[in-house]
Amino acid sequence: MFQRYSRGWSAEVFEETFGTKPVLFDSYNVAPMQNAPVVRRTGDGKETLKARWGIIPRWVKEPFNFSGSRDLFNADAEALTVKPTFRRLHEEGRRCLVPALGFYQWREDEQPHFVRRSDGGLLVFAGLYDHWRNDKSEIYSFAVVTKSSSRLSGVCDRIPVILGPEDFDLWLKGTPDEVRTLLRPPEVGLEIYRVDGRVGRPRENDATLIERLRP
Repeated sequence: MFQRYSRGWSAEVFEETFGTKPVLFDSYNVAPMQNAPVVRRTGDGKETLKARWGIIPRWVKEPFNFSGSRDLFNADAEALTVKPTFRRLHEEGRRCLVPALGFYQWREDEQPHFVRRSDGGLLVFAGLYDHWRNDKSEIYSFAVVTKSSSRLSGVCDRIPVILGPEDFDLWLKGTPDEVRTLLRPPEVGLEIYRVDGRVGRPRENDATLIERLRP
């Protein structure tokens, strides 16, 4: 289960990468039910949204009190055309980009690890988003698309689908058939190392969380 990641892009890099201005501040411990920036397609370009991690179904009457479900945080790439909630978003083209520094995973012994690009570059996850609204309020929500992978054997068997800059427009604008080629294990080099167990507490949020834990 993918359930924690870190984000922290400078405004300059964010705008250069996506062609839109960022929202929200850095967070080194993004957890489900928290707000995070995502980038979606607009008619003439892209825009950044503040969205809550975990899809809020349209039938929910009180979205701000909705506790969510683990089934709505992650969208399995293998089931995008099967699960009704995600199938609708996928077919409607409600896809987004989720900027990140890296993500956390836990071994069976409960030791957390941080996963990032080997070259220190930034990551962009494939995502789906939805928009709940009524006459008085509205809220955006999103899920991260995950894929089975043997790249991190021994730590986790599913990781986010990672997109390169050349993939952005296809993911945002393509049909379900066209984007199928993007639902693959990451092609970028990844490194993984142990980090402090404090990351397991969502209230903990500082740059030391992604520092390598020394022996």
